[in-house]
Amino acid sequence: MAILKTTNRPYWIAPLILGLVGFFIIASPGILVPTNIAWLQNGDPSTYFLGWDFFRYSPWTLPLGLNPHYGLELSNSIVYSDSNPLLALFFKPFSGLLPAPFQYFGMWVLGCILLQTWFGWKLISLVSSDKKIQLIGAAFFLFSPTMIWRLHPYILHLNLAAHFLILWALYLTFKPKAKHRWGSWCILIALSTLIHAYLLAMILALFYADLLDRRKHQEITPNQSQIIILIVCAIVGSLAWLAGYFSSGRYIAMIGYGSDQVNLLTLIDPGKAEYGLWSRLLPNLPGEGLGHESFNYLGLGMIFLALILIPRVIFRPPEFKKAFQEKPYFYIVIILFAVFAISNHIRIGNFEWDIPLPEIIVNAAGIFRSSARMFWPPFYFMYFFILYGIVKYFPSKSATLILVLALAIQVIDTSGGRQVIKEGMGVEPSSTWNNPMKSDFWNEAAKHYEKVRWLKPGQLHEKWKQVAYYSALNHKATDSTYLARIDLSKFMIVQAQAELAIATGKYEPDTLYIIEDSTVEEVKAHLNQSTDLLQNIDGFNVLAPKWYSKTSNKH
Repeated sequence: MAILKTTNRPYWIAPLILGLVGFFIIASPGILVPTNIAWLQNGDPSTYFLGWDFFRYSPWTLPLGLNPHYGLELSNSIVYSDSNPLLALFFKPFSGLLPAPFQYFGMWVLGCILLQTWFGWKLISLVSSDKKIQLIGAAFFLFSPTMIWRLHPYILHLNLAAHFLILWALYLTFKPKAKHRWGSWCILIALSTLIHAYLLAMILALFYADLLDRRKHQEITPNQSQIIILIVCAIVGSLAWLAGYFSSGRYIAMIGYGSDQVNLLTLIDPGKAEYGLWSRLLPNLPGEGLGHESFNYLGLGMIFLALILIPRVIFRPPEFKKAFQEKPYFYIVIILFAVFAISNHIRIGNFEWDIPLPEIIVNAAGIFRSSARMFWPPFYFMYFFILYGIVKYFPSKSATLILVLALAIQVIDTSGGRQVIKEGMGVEPSSTWNNPMKSDFWNEAAKHYEKVRWLKPGQLHEKWKQVAYYSALNHKATDSTYLARIDLSKFMIVQAQAELAIATGKYEPDTLYIIEDSTVEEVKAHLNQSTDLLQNIDGFNVLAPKWYSKTSNKH
């Protein structure tokens, strides 16, 4: 793959302008208002915001990322509420100066879109010195359905929208000569550590492949490579510890490896209609595994380019052997990513079959149970390779016309999917969430209790978000949370403590309890009615220990 040695540096502002325009096409400007939390109220984003809101008011701890008030005994860290440790740790020192509420997720979306465009531009600058082609290529990365999909209101995986990290890694991989290459890799790895574990795994694998390839070509000595690896290990280990990666213990996993794998038709399938109209021309292909995590649709414009390129590749084949010899470890890693993403539970549309694997391998792979995400490095390499092929096999003017046509097809064809995202983010701005807890009781209770517990403790009960939001508003610690990981041993202990409290009628006097419907009769059987209040208020079964003595003392 012929790579240019220089880029057009004076034009660096152009991709940023393009990215800014892209932001207004893809997202709603209202999300940039720091006090607007309305767009974060539903689904996973609610725990992103709540995790941060508890974290900002929690005392400093060591590791820094621990979030003790969000989960109580079940708490772990800001990592496992997916609240973006990078920005959470950055903004926490300024919490007293920030408004309440305050959200940084809108700024994050803008940053992801700008950097996606920037590094797309940098990548294409490696293979073309034509400024028009560079910007058109950057626009393809900007309008990548796979990146934009992470902003869909159905999932809104905001941390996972940082696909620019992958583009950055590809840029470092294919850049022939770069000052401070290994320093750039270290910065990239550090940022990935503080953004998301899946992205960190991808970046580490690409880094190690690049290190081995450059060592193979004697661009770096064995001693230098060992020093670099030690530095990287120190960076990842220290930052992961500080952020709180190791705070979850032996966790509870709801699904395992092979449950969220990539479908082999994903590149040409625009997904289910309820996810938005991601293609105005191509139909949704059959298969339950063609949505959500598996979504890796190339886009009709990119498919069009691939179809144009195929005959050229067949009749004028590039030097594949030479390319592999130049970067064998990179191509091996790309293949391994694709294999891991497909998993041992193989799907082609509705057709599926399993390849048995030893339990120890399945359990180890289950750490990255949403294996379809590991297809992103191969996906973006395909983008890069297709755009490179068009530049290589066509004269500059012809390549420009083909790319403009394909980009127009790409943007128009996927506009329905983007519209759903824009509408989801464009809900009426508000600094509050809708909450059914309207009674004066809740304000009174906030004066007498320091904690709010769900009885019996667990995850994703029907009203977890409302209880957590009430707790956040009143700065009360709570175990009504939604976390990506929960320590199994801690969970068993708090369950046993809850059972004991119910059986004896002895509850923590500084704690307000919200009771499951199925548990109310058990609580009644041992309730001290002379001191404790048990009542349904605004649809919540409330147990307020020592309520009558607390309120009588007030008067």
